[in-house]
Formats: sequence, structure tokens, C-alpha cells
Amino acid sequence: MGKIYGDVVNTTIKVLKEMGDATVKAAAEQMIRLQSYMIESQSAPKAAGWTEEDGDHVIKNLKALKQMLDTNVDVMIKVTQDASGMQVDGDQLAIDGYKLSGVSPDTQ
Repeated sequence: MGKIYGDVVNTTIKVLKEMGDATVKAAAEQMIRLQSYMIESQSAPKAAGWTEEDGDHVIKNLKALKQMLDTNVDVMIKVTQDASGMQVDGDQLAIDGYKLSGVSPDTQ
């Protein structure tokens, strides 16, 4: 260990990190909105649970959150599989971490 993200030159790792960060951020935002809804929708006469409509809303949003996570992880797996064995010369790409010409630093 001991490496930091700034040391990473592998484009696939950079893409997967950004995808992971975006997934976590989106999940956190969805959960915060759902928690806010649950707090606002509590019924004073009900010590536990919600009205049926509010419960359905919570379930629908939890399922949507789960689907988003499943989809994003599946896409990350696909990116990982597709990148297996890939080698790209730096003169073919102009992505941060690659030289503008020559061979990319991760293939030298």
C-alpha cells in the first residue's frame, strides 16, 4: 500500500474510482431524501409504521435505491471485464495520466 490516487496512471482504475464515488454519492443522496420523507410523514397517532400509502412510498424508494446500486455495480463489473488485457498507447488517447505521445506510463 502507500500509494495515493494521484499516483494512479491506470485509466481503468480512474474510471472505476469515479464510478464508485458517483454511486456512493447518489446512494447517499437518495437515502437522505428518503429519511427526510420518513421523518416528515410520521403520523402522530401511529407509534410504529406509517399509513399504507407512506409505507408503499418507502418500499418503492428502497427498491429504486437497490436497483440503482445493482445497476451501477453491474456496469463497473462490465468495465472491469472489458478492460482485461487492454493496452493502449499514449498517442491514441489524451486522457489525464497518459502522455500526449509515446507509450502510456502504465505500459512502459
